[in-house]
Amino acid sequence: KAVVSTQSTGALLLVNYVSSEGLGKKDPSKCSLRDESTMGVCLKRGYQPDLENCKAVDTDNKMKSKEVKKCKATESRLKKCNFKCDETPTLPVPEPTDKPGPEPTKPNPDPTKPDKIVQKCAHENTNYVGADITNRVYGSVEDCVEDCLRIKSCKSITYRASDRRCYFKSMEGGSTGPTTAAGHTSVNMKCDRSTMKMSCQREGIVFYGADIRNIVSAGIEECILFCRDTETCKSITFLEAGQRCYLKSKYGGASGPVITAGRTSMNMECDNSPVKNMDCLREDENFPGADIRNIIVADEEECVKHCRDTELCVSFTFRESDHRCYLKSKRGGASGPTIAAGHNSMNMECDNSKVNLICAEEDDNYPGYDLRNLVADDLEACVRMCRDTE
Repeated sequence: KAVVSTQSTGALLLVNYVSSEGLGKKDPSKCSLRDESTMGVCLKRGYQPDLENCKAVDTDNKMKSKEVKKCKATESRLKKCNFKCDETPTLPVPEPTDKPGPEPTKPNPDPTKPDKIVQKCAHENTNYVGADITNRVYGSVEDCVEDCLRIKSCKSITYRASDRRCYFKSMEGGSTGPTTAAGHTSVNMKCDRSTMKMSCQREGIVFYGADIRNIVSAGIEECILFCRDTETCKSITFLEAGQRCYLKSKYGGASGPVITAGRTSMNMECDNSPVKNMDCLREDENFPGADIRNIIVADEEECVKHCRDTELCVSFTFRESDHRCYLKSKRGGASGPTIAAGHNSMNMECDNSKVNLICAEEDDNYPGYDLRNLVADDLEACVRMCRDTE
């Protein structure tokens, strides 16, 4: 469908082409974005199609017959629309009519030259979804990057080779992270390619929830790069069997770690320092309620480490009988401590300073608004329990 509009600037005539796919009709000359995305996944899993410029990433990977069948069907449809990976049209390259800002008076420093940025930060066969500012036609990814650098709000781009369309983005990685899409190249204007410190990875652990996006990746290292390149990503879970990478918006996911074989999870930042705050541990006390997650651990120190890895965790209770660790979202649990043999509880931060009883009021009662009542050795012990309760 063509929507024609005119503007009173000379003889300019604007013709906007609207895809008829959403109108119940199909344009045979245009490839389906879904097929492009599927082919991107096929290439990453090792499928080699008979399509121009398309190269499989992992040729040693053994694909299931069902996956091969799906890839062949996708290849057949893409052939009908003359699809090419990283297609470079032979048509003359049009000059953009509305480049923002003046031409730079001096060459950019080497790290910010468009070709250097593309070389360092580009993800091929990848689309950054959402956070679009505008889109224009350019002759190359480098030309697109050059203009993005001139726009203050532009943090990333996605370039579609089939029609040379460049999408400017206001967020690194788009609004919801990367998806696999053949013939698309996505680039952040700034990216972290420093040496990966794998000390934060937790093998045999899955971080549930807080998902931004999941995408097929070549390995956990590429999964980490996708997270680094997604503005809101704080952690990942990598599924080894399907090479599926889950990007998360919270440290430890929405509700903390779960022991699951074949998964590896990792926060982009973590605290692996020796546990030195065990003086906050309260033996034979339980912090009931405000549970985030429970998980079996070796001891209280391992419980501390899981709490560190979970964004909302501020305390925990360890049950000695089955070594179960209960991660909590409030200091002292939902309503303060109870005496419970075989339970040891701890706030991640506590006040063990000397109790000052200068504020004590003898023969006074403060009625109502009770959180909890329990037997304490003396007034000082009662004060410490109150300190431990949020």
